[in-house]
Amino acid sequence: PSLRGDGRAETDGLLSGLLLDLGVSSHQIDNAARGFSFRFDGPLDMRMDQSGGGGALTAATIVNEWEPSEIADVLWRHGEERASRMLARAIVAARPVTTTAQLARVVREAAGAP
Repeated sequence: PSLRGDGRAETDGLLSGLLLDLGVSSHQIDNAARGFSFRFDGPLDMRMDQSGGGGALTAATIVNEWEPSEIADVLWRHGEERASRMLARAIVAARPVTTTAQLARVVREAAGAP
């Protein structure tokens, strides 16, 4: 299959459908208890699998226990954040950070955003 100039797939009859997983859903973002939302205050969790099968590593563990260089590396590698080192230092200075609203405030203030 290949994409035509108009974005539609040209399949030569080989493809009858396509299913895409484009990331998180509004259910995950709108549910404060999931820890993904910055609109609704919730615990810093951010695990896709909260059943325990996904491990115990939460966003709270990362921001409160990891070294600044480790936090910066995550922000750079997975978020392509140019200010990753500065943000990591701000997060570490604000410890303990336990909610999504606290983390959002720390990042907003460090970035100089209103």
